[in-house]
This record gives sequence, structure tokens and C-alpha cells, in this order.
Amino acid sequence: MIKSPNVAGQFYPEGRQELTEMLDTFFSNVDLKSSDIIWKNHLKSLRAIVAPHAGYVYSWLVAAYSYSILKWYISSLVTRNSPLPTFVVLAPSHYEYFEGVSIGIYDSFETPLGKVSVDKELGKKLIESNPKYFSFNEPAYEQEHALEVQLPFLQYILGNKIKILPMVFSQTNPIEVGNILYELSKKEDLFFIVSSDLSHFMTYDNAVKTDEETLQDFVEKDVEKIADEAEACGIHGRLALTQIAIKAKWKPEIVKYMNSGDTAGDKSRVVGYGSMIYHTT
Repeated sequence: MIKSPNVAGQFYPEGRQELTEMLDTFFSNVDLKSSDIIWKNHLKSLRAIVAPHAGYVYSWLVAAYSYSILKWYISSLVTRNSPLPTFVVLAPSHYEYFEGVSIGIYDSFETPLGKVSVDKELGKKLIESNPKYFSFNEPAYEQEHALEVQLPFLQYILGNKIKILPMVFSQTNPIEVGNILYELSKKEDLFFIVSSDLSHFMTYDNAVKTDEETLQDFVEKDVEKIADEAEACGIHGRLALTQIAIKAKWKPEIVKYMNSGDTAGDKSRVVGYGSMIYHTT
């Protein structure tokens, strides 16, 4: 069973060449010179990234920063002849309400850049061992964009010789989910990608202030404050990752912040985007 794309031609181009050329432009605009200490010192210990899930015209540069660092990390694995991990993508459900986390047990997800295989065996094991929290709820994927928009970035830097474990979060206990995924990460080679935007529809200045506070909460791994105060779409995935980071002693770093006022121009009603990485200490 192949999951066809929902938002090709809307959130990103539906043509392979146009999409590739767009991604070429995105990555050519990434300048990490000011962030050298972030990625050079921790290149071999990267464990997770956070990237936004808006239409590419709005959040492209912030996402490209996250995936540029992931690209360098993957290059370090190749240099050491290390196998690639399974990429666990944690995304929110925008359209479907259900209990728990839906693991997309498809054969693959398709985008204009080709097909990405799913680690079905691992997904099925997770569902069987933790049915209280995990299931395959197919309607969760019928309209969702938050997971899909991450895939062309992954394909651009890694090709199609990768496996993903796609997860869409609805109503669940993200801390318990984080505990389960932490235990799984001790047995399986996993890399986490959280799909998340920040504040929505504030004025530019209010968004910058609010997003700075939210990002600092993530850096401090303050689970209670994040749950109570953080302005973020995709909060369950971020809380799950925060719990993993606490237990695994990973350190979060902010790489890039922008909002749609910086990219699309309208500063009266913006959406915030933040690139973050998590690495071992």
C-alpha cells in the first residue's frame, strides 16, 4: 500500500524538476557560519531535529537549516561506514481527532521525488507492544500535510534509500509516548524529526517575543512550562522529544528563527518557525 501525496501542488511543487530546483535554492541560501559551534562540535552526536511544516514559500529557509545540519551528520555516518538510522517523524494531526498516535503502516510514502519506504516491521512491533498509545489510524493520513512536507527535504539530502517510521499525534499522553520511544531508541538505531511550527497569527513583534520564550522553554527542557505555556503547533511531538531528551541527556540548540513576516512579507498576522537540533552531551 503506497500513500500518495496530499499537498503536492499546494504546499510544494508537484513537478519533480520544479521541486528539485526549489530545494536547490533553499539549501544554497543556508549560511551556518554564525552557527559553526553548534553543528561542527556536535556533528557526530546529532540525535534529532525540529523543522516547520508550513507551505514552502513561508517556512523554507528555517526547514533548510535543520536539514542542512542533518545532511552533514549523514555525511559523517557515511564517512565512518555507519548504517543509516530509521527516521522517526513525529507530526501533529490537523484534521483527524482520535486517541493516541497513528503509525503509518504503509509500504511507502510517495512524493514528486519518488517513494520513501516505511519500517513496517518496527511500526507493527510498536503497535503490538503498546496498543494503548499506538495504532494505525488511516484517516489520520488522508489530508495531513505536517508529516508529508518533511519528506521531500529528506529525499533531497538522502535520496530514497532510507526508511521512515511516520507518526501522527492526536489526543495522547506525550510524556508516556516519549518514555516508550526512549526505551525503543536504546534497542533500535533511530533518528527523530519533529514537525512543528510556533505561534500563529500574532503581529510580528508579538510573535517574535512569544516564540523566543517558547524556544527557551524547549532549550531548558521544561516539560511543565512547555505543556502549559508554549505556543507551538505540534506540541505533543515536541513534548515527546523533550521527554526523550531528558532521559537520554540530549542537549537542545536553537539554530534559526524566522516567521512568515520575514519570508512572505505580511507582518500583521504571522506564523513562527524555529529550527532546532538535539545532540548528546
